[in-house]
Amino acid sequence: LADWRGDVDAFEVAQGVATVASEGGRLTWRGESFSDGELLSHLWLSAGQAGLLYGMNEESTSGFQIQVDGAAMSIELSKLEEGTRRVLGKGALLTPILGHWHRIGVRVEEGIHRVTVRGQPAIVVFDNEWLGDRVGLFAEPGADLSVSDILLSE
Repeated sequence: LADWRGDVDAFEVAQGVATVASEGGRLTWRGESFSDGELLSHLWLSAGQAGLLYGMNEESTSGFQIQVDGAAMSIELSKLEEGTRRVLGKGALLTPILGHWHRIGVRVEEGIHRVTVRGQPAIVVFDNEWLGDRVGLFAEPGADLSVSDILLSE
């Protein structure tokens, strides 16, 4: 976890899979930047709410958030700015692979954010105001989350 900052102690890493503690947590990836292209991750979420963060500023308080709710079978894309959260779009989750395994992606080109679930479109919105280039992940308290990878490509 050398390239991560935030609630590092809340995550346990073994064989490339990060698992969050029940009190939740938030991590920011210091090693990479992301302002367009594709961000992809595999999330095992059997309880609660969790997801990906991108376009964040250095303080990790502003940016975009993809929130997955496994119980409600929903996915939301929100913009976090100065302590507020504004929902930009909502979608439905596909039936997860292997019970709780979700492949979540977002492709950003010229201000268009295309959120996918297992490669299928879930949310498409336009917002070309970028607040930063940090990438991260989060888990709300009570979330049972494991994350196997975060891949960035152009």
